[in-house]
Amino acid sequence: MAEKSKSEIVKDVGGWEWSELWKNQDWWAIWLGFFILFLGIVFYFPHTGDMKAKIEKAEATYGVAAQRNTKFKTIAWYQKSDAKKKVKANSVGIGKFMKKFSGKPKKWSSNPLDAFFMSKAKAAAKKEKAVAKYETAKASKKPKLHRRGIKKRGNKKRGKYLSEPAAVQTDI
Repeated sequence: MAEKSKSEIVKDVGGWEWSELWKNQDWWAIWLGFFILFLGIVFYFPHTGDMKAKIEKAEATYGVAAQRNTKFKTIAWYQKSDAKKKVKANSVGIGKFMKKFSGKPKKWSSNPLDAFFMSKAKAAAKKEKAVAKYETAKASKKPKLHRRGIKKRGNKKRGKYLSEPAAVQTDI
């Protein structure tokens, strides 16, 4: 019985070979990640000078006014912050293409390829249907007024209405 139990023992001998770098699924995920990073470097780094110039322009425009008061954030500080947020890599031509290319697929009903590519004839038919619906909706649409004016969206709990513009405080 002792001999039988020895032959049934399984030994796991760990070994590693260089060929695993291209044969193993885990390594393919790593290589794909490196490839995507490399494409990002190639596509976006040449445009960093343009983006840096836009950020410096925002700093020059709003920087002095934003630093006037350190106790609270001024309007100029918010304008500078908004101007900096507008500087994005996907506002460059190649960035727009990559965003569209790597975005979510669109809808389809019968053929999954319709989510990625649509022929001109299908697009024209779809546009014609949409324009007809738009025209009928445009002709029948009238603004809905309530007792005290136009109801404000998103504030249903308090029931606020917009009947006149809000007063703006100009002196601080």
